[in-house]
Amino acid sequence: NLLIEKKDKNIYDLKPTIKNIKKNKIERMRKNIKPSKLVKPIIISNDNFIIDGHHRWYLRKNLIETNTNGLNTNEIYNENIKTVIIDYDIKTILSKLKKFKIKYNKDYLSDTVLDISKIQQGKNLISNIKRDIGLLESNYNTINKMKLV
Repeated sequence: NLLIEKKDKNIYDLKPTIKNIKKNKIERMRKNIKPSKLVKPIIISNDNFIIDGHHRWYLRKNLIETNTNGLNTNEIYNENIKTVIIDYDIKTILSKLKKFKIKYNKDYLSDTVLDISKIQQGKNLISNIKRDIGLLESNYNTINKMKLV
């Protein structure tokens, strides 16, 4: 019973969930700018966290901020961006992804023989997910405490 909505959102209302944007990927995208790729919807949670499309979001934001001619007639210079909103907050989405990954591993990988190093990698992955959830919660709480001046 998941509600998914398509809606235009202001690019400055969206919040990234990754710390690092790959500079090389941004440069490749900038060199090969295809408006059809940059207007592809970004997938977000209902509390405006980006799930997929960080590089497109960053490049669009950068193009807007460096637009020296001041025109926004071209869709890629418009601050409103197409989004697909999943009707869950970011914590719920991460929790569901984690459960899916565990179920997927159990259902599809249990028939294969796993060596100890694979099991340890899985444990490390789960630890990393827990750490990332903690960081997101911390960042989310910090953002909620911020006040516009």
